[in-house]
Amino acid sequence: MIDAEKIRSLWQRIWFEPTSPAPFCIYRIAFGAILLLATASKLFDINLWYSSNGIISVATAKQFAGPNSLSLFFLIEPTSQVVLISMLVLMLASVTLSIGYKTRLSAFLVWFLALSLNNRNQAILNCGDIFTQISALLLVLGPAGAMYSVDSWNKKHSSANRESERDATDEIKTIQGDNDKVLCEPWAQRLLQVQIAAVYVAGFFWKYGASWWNGTATYYAMNTKAYVLWKTPYIFDQLWTIQLTTWSTLAIEFSLFTLIWIRELRPWVLLAGLALHIGLLFTMNFAFLQLLMIASYINFLSPATVEKFAGKLRLQI
Repeated sequence: MIDAEKIRSLWQRIWFEPTSPAPFCIYRIAFGAILLLATASKLFDINLWYSSNGIISVATAKQFAGPNSLSLFFLIEPTSQVVLISMLVLMLASVTLSIGYKTRLSAFLVWFLALSLNNRNQAILNCGDIFTQISALLLVLGPAGAMYSVDSWNKKHSSANRESERDATDEIKTIQGDNDKVLCEPWAQRLLQVQIAAVYVAGFFWKYGASWWNGTATYYAMNTKAYVLWKTPYIFDQLWTIQLTTWSTLAIEFSLFTLIWIRELRPWVLLAGLALHIGLLFTMNFAFLQLLMIASYINFLSPATVEKFAGKLRLQI
């Protein structure tokens, strides 16, 4: 017989039992830094992709995005100046998000501008762009500035302004002791974990073609010039290595939405995922997607592990 009380207690513990937000906050730092680099890399092509004189008109972009889609560039004309200012604001917001200054406002600006850019030209998107958008929204909703941030430093060291500098972090509970320890409800981090798993669900079940199951898919992927940084002749010209990389990709992606939930197996699954994305980082033309997915693994690390690592780097609360 199913014990409803045990299920309710488990649900409460997983989603709402206060715990250290250290992994979520360290992810915020990495996310902001990666987004800054990704945005800067687009600066030379912003008029081509996003302005009113770009390859896709605003009217066509609205049709692609749908009648109820939100974008700054659907509200005002995306002139070259407007697009440039928007990109610079996005870069600035990425910096302030990474350092944790006005964290919630910074995350909101990142989310809104990323959403605006994505809807302005959906033809150039990959899953990293959508994941960026979702991550930013969860950083808005969660306690992303509770640790390792300018906001938390100000909160700790400016007692005179402690009440006025809350920055909407009412969900944070602090245990007073010799060393203050920040505990937060982890539901935003849990949602991000679910979203990370969903990326691999989509990636795995998208690979239903015969070439994935007969072990030849990576040969075609690594010989498509648009995707490849440089050719690696031996690895992707030998049948056994092609089959190994193809089937191991399927196995790793499968484990990243199934076995990753088993605590004892999680470190090995994360290491396998790390190896996969490092390999893709140095062979395929999707660098920022790989960096983003690698950074997202921080959310699966234990708070104790992250706090120990942050302590070695002398990061301050």
